[in-house]
Amino acid sequence: MDTYSPHPKPLVSVLPQHHNASVSDQLLVSDVQIDSRYVSPGALFIALQGKSDDGAKYIADAVENGAAAVLVDESRVASIFNLEIPVIAVSRLKDELPNIAMRFFGKPAASMHLVGVTGTNGKSSIVSFIAQLNQSAGCPAATVGTLGYGLLGKPLCHTGMTTPDVVSCHRILAELRDERATTVAMEVSSHGIDQQRIAGLDFDVCILSNITRDHLDYHGSFEAYANVKKSLLLSEQCGVAVVNYDDPECRELAQQLKQQGKHCVTYS
Repeated sequence: MDTYSPHPKPLVSVLPQHHNASVSDQLLVSDVQIDSRYVSPGALFIALQGKSDDGAKYIADAVENGAAAVLVDESRVASIFNLEIPVIAVSRLKDELPNIAMRFFGKPAASMHLVGVTGTNGKSSIVSFIAQLNQSAGCPAATVGTLGYGLLGKPLCHTGMTTPDVVSCHRILAELRDERATTVAMEVSSHGIDQQRIAGLDFDVCILSNITRDHLDYHGSFEAYANVKKSLLLSEQCGVAVVNYDDPECRELAQQLKQQGKHCVTYS
């Protein structure tokens, strides 16, 4: 994932259109990263404040690795000083992340057939089946998930997560696009949905395999966990919804989708 090197782009073309910072259009950035460990010379480092950690703590590491500029939420900019590279404040930085990633990586999801697979069990198997079916039909296919990402039949690159962070998702899809993949089947975890790691991605098809008890330490209750899973298929990000009608939670979801007027396919 950290070896992908897209063409450098002017920083002004990556920033939100409403940003107030004065940035020279001559300042080029070669990559976008939210993890300082993967920052390479010329990269833009986004110092994002998360639930359990603060990216501002790693700005010095990013600068040491060659960052060309740093983005911070405007609420945090007063605490950043004495840097030799530009520090740009962005309002609601977390909400802007998908747009920043899409602009830099060239909206990769728009040029491929994207299938999202969620559910407690079976995600890895289903994305593999989808990729194999597409490949057999002459459509170069790739997978993204727990086992890593890559074109079918080639060694996978590991990410350490079922669903990578939002910037990495767009980077990975850009890499797969450049490798001529026309279909990508992606595992979508409940953490990935809840933490908006798939923000900015429109899925042609979303599949829900089943919902059983899992990750209750994170979500707090089975109901909350189930609702997060269902929210993907109920969202505008989902085109066609495919659900397992043998699963009680999925049957309930199928009714909601029908009421919503969304195209829903059930299987058993």
